[in-house]
Amino acid sequence: MSATITHHPHAASALALPQHLVRWEPSVAPVLSVYVDWCVSGRGLHEAAVLLRKQLHAAEQIALPHGEVARSLRDDIERVREYLAEGLDRSTRGVAIFANHARGLWRTQTLRVPLPTCVHVGDYPALLPLAEVLQDDTPCLVALADTTQLRLITVRPSDVAQDAQVAMDTWGSARAGSRSGWRRGHVQHAQATQLQCFASAAADAIGEALARARIHDLVIAGDQVIAPALEAALDGEARAALRFHTSIDIRTPVEEVVKRVWPAVVLEAREERAAEVDAMLAAAGGSAALSSDPAAIRERLAAGLVDTIAFDPSVIAPEAAEYLLRTALARGTHPIIARDHEALAAAGGVVARYRTAG
Repeated sequence: MSATITHHPHAASALALPQHLVRWEPSVAPVLSVYVDWCVSGRGLHEAAVLLRKQLHAAEQIALPHGEVARSLRDDIERVREYLAEGLDRSTRGVAIFANHARGLWRTQTLRVPLPTCVHVGDYPALLPLAEVLQDDTPCLVALADTTQLRLITVRPSDVAQDAQVAMDTWGSARAGSRSGWRRGHVQHAQATQLQCFASAAADAIGEALARARIHDLVIAGDQVIAPALEAALDGEARAALRFHTSIDIRTPVEEVVKRVWPAVVLEAREERAAEVDAMLAAAGGSAALSSDPAAIRERLAAGLVDTIAFDPSVIAPEAAEYLLRTALARGTHPIIARDHEALAAAGGVVARYRTAG
């Protein structure tokens, strides 16, 4: 993969977690949160199924009052088993399930990336595992092209979509002219003109796809002929969205395109988040607008006075991490989950940027 051509920050956006889960109010019956790694092993099996069975069995043994409360949890566990037994789409790599039979909660989400297998029973939905995956869920448009065709593939963990192909078979006429005795210069000029026309039409299609899907990240996948021509033809907004280009054959299956492009997009997003956390930590010592004091951060977060909060769930307690995440999303605060960030861990695992007046 080539070096990055244009570097720009990912557009900061709120994690797309359902608000009824974020704002869940506890009741007597607990919420069952289930995460499953649904990848298929080399033996053709869902290896996580064994671990999941053990964890669901352990959840059944939780001491609850008799009657409707205990029945709600048992019904939820049985429904999870039935849902997974019915079979899922072959593209599914991870599953998140939230259930509370007593209050009519049943929410499932399938993703194209794996999730850690775990079962949680508690007063609130366990949102952190899903949030960590969705934090990387920056939509990316892959423009897969050669000199006559364009395929537009929208990539994200929760979905992969492919637009109809845009094809312009213009190179054939130039080659035909070559056989008719055109001078080399005429052929080269015709080919360059036709390539420019195709690149212009393809760039228009790319710009329309970015705007229609509200995507801010673009990858061009093409050879050394079409890639620079496409880049040159992009308008200002599309060029600003370009993260890098790489060489992928136009006939490559969608799943293989995703495997080759997505990790690089995720890596850049993580590096940008880490750089933002570094900047917050550097400013926290001498600015009243930032803080790494957990007590002060929780107080201001609850009051809606925090603009951005970064925390390391491998340092702070799981309950604290879930609280920070829920409260941030409920108060319109931008959360950054920075797992295994050394400087953040050394500072106590949390740092926040406060909202400025006005």
